[in-house]
Amino acid sequence: AAAAAAAIAAAAGTVALQRAASCEADDDIRFQDLPAEYEEQRFLPARPYPAWDRNWDYCEPSDREVARALRHAWPIADYADAVRSLYAEHTNRSSERVERLLERTPEAELPALYRRAYLEHAYGGAPTRHIILVRHGQYDEQRPLSRALSRPAGVPDRDFGMPLDEAFPRLDAEQTLTPLGRQQATATGRRIAEMLRGALQEEGREAHVRLHVSTLTRAKETADLIAAELPAGRVRRLAPDPNLAEGYPPAHRIPYSKGALADGAREVHVEGARMEAAYRALVYRGRPPYPPDDGAGGGRGDGAAEAASDGAAGAATAPGKLSPRASKPPRVS
Repeated sequence: AAAAAAAIAAAAGTVALQRAASCEADDDIRFQDLPAEYEEQRFLPARPYPAWDRNWDYCEPSDREVARALRHAWPIADYADAVRSLYAEHTNRSSERVERLLERTPEAELPALYRRAYLEHAYGGAPTRHIILVRHGQYDEQRPLSRALSRPAGVPDRDFGMPLDEAFPRLDAEQTLTPLGRQQATATGRRIAEMLRGALQEEGREAHVRLHVSTLTRAKETADLIAAELPAGRVRRLAPDPNLAEGYPPAHRIPYSKGALADGAREVHVEGARMEAAYRALVYRGRPPYPPDDGAGGGRGDGAAEAASDGAAGAATAPGKLSPRASKPPRVS
């Protein structure tokens, strides 16, 4: 059974439903596209594969925001000229290099280049966030109890594990770490302490490491054992988050077994939204900490250090990497 970290991984790896190139017979419904009654549950990426949506987390500033921060006239009349001005004001790049960059950039992509150059050069870069996903330690699955609670009278309970279900918490309370699982969690805590030594020891970075955990008993036990290996007062423990608990991938798959769509429709509807919320709340780019006109190195701001963690029991830190032209230490987010 997967726990919080697997849930986030599943959300991150949401399957884009495409018509499968079938080697089966054409009349095998498993390889046909989704029936009409399940069409609304289809997962469609913002941009068709293999394209990449550069603004997948909606953290990228708009053209108007960039122009206002750079004190460029809005609306932008000529993006090529705006890019030239940006590079001239905020970099030492030669005009010849800038012209070559513009020549190989299609006109339709100039606005994206304008925004990207602003983040990379005028802001000096955003904070770097490192996320470490940790699966819970080995635990007692309590299979007899699981079968008894999830299949009363031998019939599957469709409400088992759903919101407000009273049976699943009884099972979760009994699914505790084994002695080996506790050893695994302790060893993981020591390893994380070694990985994050800088953030855990450097003065002024007390808020840079955060520990997120789901509400599952085995996940909370794992988080407690990891936290015990980290310096006191150097890690922010956040309240257990039910959105990080285990769940099925929030999309139908093709090929699918007969009956799978009807059986899984409710899970996709309920669990999909929860898992997507967990993923979006933790996996996103850091925004630049302050605008280029606040006195930070003449518009070449440095990235504020930030931290995040998630999973069954996870810890992470961002080292607050400075821009090559930054003159001030990173601010604490």
